[in-house]
Amino acid sequence: MSRRLLASLEHVARRLGIDPHQYWHLLRASLLVDFRRQSAVASDQPTRSALLMTCLVFGLFSLVLALFAFRTLSSFHYSLLFLAYSMLMIAFIVLSEFGATIISPDDYEVLGPRPITSRTYFAAKLSNLLFYVVLIGSSLNIFPALMGAFSDFADRSFPLVYFPVALLAGLFSAMLVVLLYGAVLRVVNYEKFKDVLVYIQVVFSFFVFFGYQLLLRAMPHLEQGQHGGGRRAILLTPPGWFAGLVQVGLGQWERDYLLWAGWGILMTGVLVGAGLRSFSLEYSRHLAQLRAVTAERWRMRRRLRLRALERLLGKSPEERVAFFFVRQMLRRNRTLKLRLYPALGFPIAFVAIGILEKNLTDPFLSSSSVSSVVFFTALVGPLLVLNFHALLPYSEEHGAAWVFRVTPVRDLSRFFAGVKKAFLVSILLPLFLLTGGLFSVFWAPAHAFLHAAFSFVLSYLFLGIVFLFYRGGFPFSQEPAKMVQTRQMALAFLSMPLWGAMFALMYILYRHPKWMFGALGILLLLGWIVNRAADQKAARATMAQQEWE
Repeated sequence: MSRRLLASLEHVARRLGIDPHQYWHLLRASLLVDFRRQSAVASDQPTRSALLMTCLVFGLFSLVLALFAFRTLSSFHYSLLFLAYSMLMIAFIVLSEFGATIISPDDYEVLGPRPITSRTYFAAKLSNLLFYVVLIGSSLNIFPALMGAFSDFADRSFPLVYFPVALLAGLFSAMLVVLLYGAVLRVVNYEKFKDVLVYIQVVFSFFVFFGYQLLLRAMPHLEQGQHGGGRRAILLTPPGWFAGLVQVGLGQWERDYLLWAGWGILMTGVLVGAGLRSFSLEYSRHLAQLRAVTAERWRMRRRLRLRALERLLGKSPEERVAFFFVRQMLRRNRTLKLRLYPALGFPIAFVAIGILEKNLTDPFLSSSSVSSVVFFTALVGPLLVLNFHALLPYSEEHGAAWVFRVTPVRDLSRFFAGVKKAFLVSILLPLFLLTGGLFSVFWAPAHAFLHAAFSFVLSYLFLGIVFLFYRGGFPFSQEPAKMVQTRQMALAFLSMPLWGAMFALMYILYRHPKWMFGALGILLLLGWIVNRAADQKAARATMAQQEWE
């Protein structure tokens, strides 16, 4: 039976112009490249573990959200909430993790001389993308689908209808990103495209976060007016199209649902059809030629070494070298810019949410409560620390790591101290100034910058704690691996007990402001001790890695 099925599938593939033998080997090679172990020394877990851990954490987060929503929302708004969440997450993951493999001019250099048709290449590329869409989409939607069967609207067929619609919505999001890549590449060359893509991802991630927060807060109002114009407005958005498709599948044949469900299916088909060109080997050839003509060389820019910064760093040459090296990489490394810079806009988003909720009272006043905006703005720094720790070993320019082997660093602990000082000066210091400046508009300036200072000191302490678990290796010396950084961010959700302890400390100190300066001094001293210990630990781990090599 299985042989007959395989034979029939091969026959269909050949009728479509796809070579089954080439297709299988291309798909297998692409998945092996995605899952390859980066280094037996640098990583004790393959990408497979990172992907599975990410799916597990996404599934747990969706389960928690479903437990809060399945008893309070109608089937339409319940579907809308989780479809919007899964579509945004899939789009963001495709943007940040799989962009290099979706449209790659390097493919033509490798596959161009070989007798591979564009249709075979497209089928392999599309299957590669669908593998991740189905896996990640399943983890995001399996628990909401099951919980929907036990909700107040209690339609037992809900999982059977919702789950395939959610996967279709995930395909829509992924193909939309593919077309975005293709559209940008039509107007800019490949090297500039990488920089443009970073800023697109920065804006996208900011609006994903802010828009989803607004959606959560608007849901009760939308629920009250679900039979009026509010529902029609929702149906104009892509998540609304697929939520309408769920309703049609559940037997609600209203005109609005039918209209927008059909529109969603049509647009998905259009995107898949348009994506044929973006995946085509001929298109990859065009990109390869475009890159060859317009590739730009990196130009070294002279840096002005400010004496104030050198005095701040001390006399150690290792600290100065690490500081300026990491500062330069923070300017040019696209992955770092993508993962770190968007978070600098989060305080603006939190303040905007606080304005909408009318919840920006000064927490240092005895008559005011400590709002959630205060807590969340203090959380931005530790999240940036987690990202920096996860991204530090990786770079697309990892081949230049030979310089560390031919010019050994004499004092590695000083070197890592310089690395962290670069992060403090380049990322956490601007965050401190931005947070203080924003809250100065609504609070007394002294209170605003006291809150910013407390957030800065907490982030400094957290920086030392995180680097106690650094597994060794020089900065930017390893090849990037898919899903490893996403897993690191997903693990932040599992750090809730630590965030709870931090929030409890903030609440106590904000209720008793006279204790704040003493607490800042104690936390700053503790942070200095922990960071010194972390520098020694990172140095020993890196030396052990060098000896192994």
